Amino acid sequence: MAWARMLAASAAIAYLTSPLHAAEPGAVELPYRDAGLDEREAAAYLLDRLTFGARAGDVERIVDTGLDRWVAAQLTGDSPEPALDARLAEYEALRMSHAELAGRYPNSSEMSAHIRRFHLGLIPPRDEPILDFSVVSRKIDAFRELNGFRTQEGELHQQLLAQKVLRAVYAENQLREVLTDFWHNHFFTGPTSFNARLWILPYEQEALRPHALGEFRHLLGAVTRHPAMRRFYVGNEQDMAVAPEDTTMASVIAAKQAAGDSSAGVAALVARAKSEIVAMEYEEDLVLSREFWPRTGPNLEYARALVTLQTLGPAADGTAQELDGVARAFTGWTTMPVGPSDRWFARGLKDVFELGFVRDGSFLFRADHHDARTKLIFGQLYPAGGGVDEGERVLDYLAAHPSTARHLATKLAARFVAETPPKALVERLADVFERSGGDIAAVMETLIESPEFWAAARDRTKVKTPLEYVASALRATDAEVEAPQAAADWIARMGQPLYAYLEPTGYPDDGEYWLDPASLLQRVAFAEALAVGDIAGIAIDPSALVRDTAAAPNAADVAARILPGRTPADALASLDLAALQETSNLQGRSDRLAALTALVIASPEFQLR
Repeated sequence: MAWARMLAASAAIAYLTSPLHAAEPGAVELPYRDAGLDEREAAAYLLDRLTFGARAGDVERIVDTGLDRWVAAQLTGDSPEPALDARLAEYEALRMSHAELAGRYPNSSEMSAHIRRFHLGLIPPRDEPILDFSVVSRKIDAFRELNGFRTQEGELHQQLLAQKVLRAVYAENQLREVLTDFWHNHFFTGPTSFNARLWILPYEQEALRPHALGEFRHLLGAVTRHPAMRRFYVGNEQDMAVAPEDTTMASVIAAKQAAGDSSAGVAALVARAKSEIVAMEYEEDLVLSREFWPRTGPNLEYARALVTLQTLGPAADGTAQELDGVARAFTGWTTMPVGPSDRWFARGLKDVFELGFVRDGSFLFRADHHDARTKLIFGQLYPAGGGVDEGERVLDYLAAHPSTARHLATKLAARFVAETPPKALVERLADVFERSGGDIAAVMETLIESPEFWAAARDRTKVKTPLEYVASALRATDAEVEAPQAAADWIARMGQPLYAYLEPTGYPDDGEYWLDPASLLQRVAFAEALAVGDIAGIAIDPSALVRDTAAAPNAADVAARILPGRTPADALASLDLAALQETSNLQGRSDRLAALTALVIASPEFQLR
């Protein structure tokens, strides 16, 4: 490949100009021998494809455990995580409920509203012109600090990035982490959306990771109800028509009840329910002025994402009428508001549930916003008055559809086998998906047992993303990561700022996307900075990467430790630094080891999985 030659040349240039010189045991069947691999090579390949990279000694540990047993454990994904848990213990946001997160990390609008409501006179009222915003900002910042409030943009975002890096580097359940990353790109939300920013961390913890190897329908339901997804698309409803009030679910239920003998009682119930809604919306209006609220009609953009990105796939793009039906089915699906303290929304909701409202944790179905009229969705009639169950019925249909099976089978095969996966493999995976009721672990087991998966071991074409590249380098060198933010910064420099893609598709699974010259040079710079100990808070011991500490280190020895079970290309195996050493006046063993380590990590061989 041309890019590979360019990368090798860049590695040599960087070297010369760097500061250094100035399921159940036995149940899984793995046909790796049919692909011409021995046990160590097969173990190394499993580590390359199913994890964020091999650590020192991993190949030997997997061989001793048994490849089938190791794969079965990864498919279960429930191994203890004492080392990871110890590192994550310092991140308070990981242990917080939704209300606690909102109370600790309010956004700027919530913070201003909280001060204006409960600390009168500290900052001007919302309707009073402000001549000097810097004065107000300083007062808000001082109030935050004094009362222990933290920022979403700063402290919370740092915890989000840090836990992502630490999980990739230190998790024992590596396949679960790889799939969590896969599913986050598939069901993409990000902190670039002001509305969703607070919820991205619990989104991974609550919706993605627990279901990453479970049933797809459960994953889809958890994602669809989560505040991160509901708020990510909330700003796209402004131009959508709102159903007339007398056609909403709440009005339909009230009318049915009033038709009986208790019309007076129903009128009183409706009055009490409306009073609860008015009180809740009054508090919401204090945070975000009502004229900036999104409309509550059908959200066609979310419907299109659900159908074409998350389930049926782009080839099954629905008609405008079908997408309108899907969008109408999800009217009223929203999030229970929370505030910076328990004084916000303290009245709560009670009587509204008699009119069809549903609350499940932070999920709120507002029956007064749900279009209760008859719908025709993908040829199926949805009778009037289906309520929250209409959305669940749509999810049932989409999760079980053959097009969803093929779409997900294609994406999983592209991620773990080849960017253009063999059609026969896709069809087998889709068949397993359908027959198993969307069992993701069953699909992955079939993939790992397939001859196509093992055939790809001899022709490595999958380029690591920046996250995969950095995590694999840290794992390969047994790095001690005390400051994961530094690793996240390097990942961003290589073109993958975590959680920050600008399209709802998530980052592409396309090697060419990551191979622009600027990104490749950043990879080389990272390899060198890591090798020479020039990344604050991250340390490695290059001497641990050679077996014979007495002999002069060579590239083949270092490559054998960083690329276990693989046969590096001739150019890498025959690297001889003697000429470079004479030219650059290298001094000492440590310089040579660091240089070899950098060259191996920057090599094209290491960048392919």
